[in-house]
Amino acid sequence: MLSYELSGMIQAAADRLGDKLKLPLYMYYTAEMSVDEIASALRIPPGTVKSRLFQARKAMKKTLEVEVR
Repeated sequence: MLSYELSGMIQAAADRLGDKLKLPLYMYYTAEMSVDEIASALRIPPGTVKSRLFQARKAMKKTLEVEVR
């Protein structure tokens, strides 16, 4: 039960992200694509993919910390 609730909270936090951050996040964690594969698919540098993944994780952490309290 708790795992299902946590999964829902994570999904909701990811859905709140803009496409710029959400797309690389889903490609990395759901499609299990590498940074280089994502960079190639989105036609952006690998460093940009890494940056967007970092920003997405940071935003989700902030959202989830507020929701858990």
